[in-house]
Amino acid sequence: MLEILSFMFFTGGGLVMLFIAAFATTWAQRIAALVGAIGYGLLGFMMVERMSVDIKRKTSDKNFLMVMTLGSFLINYYALSSYLKNYFVPLLLVGPGLLLGLWIYFKAK
Repeated sequence: MLEILSFMFFTGGGLVMLFIAAFATTWAQRIAALVGAIGYGLLGFMMVERMSVDIKRKTSDKNFLMVMTLGSFLINYYALSSYLKNYFVPLLLVGPGLLLGLWIYFKAK
């Protein structure tokens, strides 16, 4: 259930970031939104892959997911906060993905 929720949040966040990349006003916003969308999309599909694997997961896989979650969150937060010129709303939009990434990381320990 946790993996399904995280898949929905990550792919939904990736689609939002593609929207931001399409309508951003500066190149820095567009590049950050595009990189963040790719990161969230990859995270979403990695969650689906985690659901289908019956083998015990390696700690390196878990650590990679955590680094990718943090990196994508920071890039997406920058792109959204610079596009919206607000610092609170981006937390509401990309924060659930970060919380789910942290939850998966600490649950797997």
